[in-house]
Amino acid sequence: MIATFTIPMRPPSVNGMYISKYRGGKILSPAGKKFKNFVKYHVNTEFQYDKTTHTLEAEIFFYLNGLFTKSKTVSNTCLDIDNGVKIAIDSIFECLEINDSQICKLTVQKLEANQDCIVFILKTMPLSLVRQRVAL
Repeated sequence: MIATFTIPMRPPSVNGMYISKYRGGKILSPAGKKFKNFVKYHVNTEFQYDKTTHTLEAEIFFYLNGLFTKSKTVSNTCLDIDNGVKIAIDSIFECLEINDSQICKLTVQKLEANQDCIVFILKTMPLSLVRQRVAL
């Protein structure tokens, strides 16, 4: 099974995702809540698979406006790829009611675009591919 989700928004960074509580701990920031609610609006499908025979593979494409500077180098202020991954996976998997620990293969890429957007592709993958032991 394959499912594709398109989220027309740039995720907040990890630093902007949470705020500290008065007595310690962290809570979701207004920017984090906005992003999660936006994802809920755009992820409206069920994704079911047999956990006894399959695991999950995810591909995430961050299409970003402003990825490059005027001198054609990658911008230092553009989204850190790992910052976007965590919030995108958490938000989408919360909507699907699947534990994200089921992902055994993850591919992530940043691409220049005219408008910020996340394309998230979720595929099933046979467990036999994961069960192969590799001698290191």
